[in-house]
Amino acid sequence: MFNASILPPPEANMTTYEISNKASGHVLGEYQGVTERDALDALARDAGYDNYDDAYRQGLMDENDLTLSPVPPVTSSPARYGRG
Repeated sequence: MFNASILPPPEANMTTYEISNKASGHVLGEYQGVTERDALDALARDAGYDNYDDAYRQGLMDENDLTLSPVPPVTSSPARYGRG
């Protein structure tokens, strides 16, 4: 019998990328993907397209105009303030 509980969660292999416009520096958001292309697909879906290729064909997205920067994983506890 297959035991899915021994597999890592899908997001375990994903990287979070901050995607920004190269010319303006405007940050479009943070998107997860196993690859940079997966993150571009997520950005395109967020903008209402089927995927990156769909947005590219319509002339609305070009990866050459975008910067994808991996966001380091959070490895420390959140800062505590006051008595908490």
